[in-house]
Amino acid sequence: SGLEKQLHQSSGRWRYTCVAAPTPAPAPAAPPSGGCTPENNDPWRTGSRVECCSGLQQELGKWSGSDSSYRCRASAAPTPTRAHVTVAGGQVKTKVLEWNV
Repeated sequence: SGLEKQLHQSSGRWRYTCVAAPTPAPAPAAPPSGGCTPENNDPWRTGSRVECCSGLQQELGKWSGSDSSYRCRASAAPTPTRAHVTVAGGQVKTKVLEWNV
């Protein structure tokens, strides 16, 4: 009936009360039909590792809250960008690199 008895102390006496039973954890999701884990999904969510889909890599991070978990993410390889700056009539070659940290 969704209830269970729980022993607790009240006013110096031990008593049983009926409380709502905890909801069981949902069963792990089945592996994706494509046989790979899509972007922003946990490759370990089924309890066994399911490879990330093409172009994605497994990355450990704190995606929500303080717990770390894995997600399949797009590779974020930095690509160099050239910037040209004109100084007093001449050019100075400069290379600017950007990446996600």
